[in-house]
Amino acid sequence: MTPDALKATLAAHKLWLEARPGGVRADLRGANLSGADLSGADLSGANLSGANLRWANLWRAGLRRAHLWEVDLSGADLRGADLINAQVDETVNAELVGRIMMGENLPITWVVTKGENHHG
Repeated sequence: MTPDALKATLAAHKLWLEARPGGVRADLRGANLSGADLSGADLSGANLSGANLRWANLWRAGLRRAHLWEVDLSGADLRGADLINAQVDETVNAELVGRIMMGENLPITWVVTKGENHHG
């Protein structure tokens, strides 16, 4: 995904979150966002399933209720990211839990995996 296309998608998603005309929920399924700067972006409710987020900057990103199935988060900066009620699969959940166990200070308080609630 080009930087301009990502910028347009984020702008339309912001309008969608605010229930304003022209708003469209971000559909970033399968997008290559490797190394993308998404710091501070509000991607709440966005569909990021299958996206490549390797080494992406998600510092303080809003990911509430985002769909994160089969997402590659290897090396992604998740400091301060809001992952409350994010929809993740078992692999992504294991990645996040593993990173916490290795000492990363990720603010994961509640994630949803396959329709069941789990504390992170």
